[in-house]
Amino acid sequence: MIITWSSGSLILEDAWIEDKALIEVDSERTITGEVVVYLPAVKRYTVKVNACTFEDAMLIKELAKTGTQVEIDDEGFTVRGKIVKVNLRHFVGDVKEPSVRQRINLYVGIFELEALP
Repeated sequence: MIITWSSGSLILEDAWIEDKALIEVDSERTITGEVVVYLPAVKRYTVKVNACTFEDAMLIKELAKTGTQVEIDDEGFTVRGKIVKVNLRHFVGDVKEPSVRQRINLYVGIFELEALP
């Protein structure tokens, strides 16, 4: 998977977009029972990160904090938008020994991308 933005790019070897066909549509029923759908539909994609470094995790966090528009290419499936939620954590969370934790530079988790309409 490749994440690109105006001033750089990031390659995540072990990450992918989950539920590529999922879409959230805001709708409500009128008093007569008819369904009204509000467009454009909000598309949120969850990206599963199975392995990345601390530096990669901090870069993704920074892209989310600044609201930078990114483009994600997951083996031909391309989506453009902004990262709105990041939940990446250290893989060895239960290990208390700092020297062991520092040697294992592996982060896992998810982040969400809100696609542009």
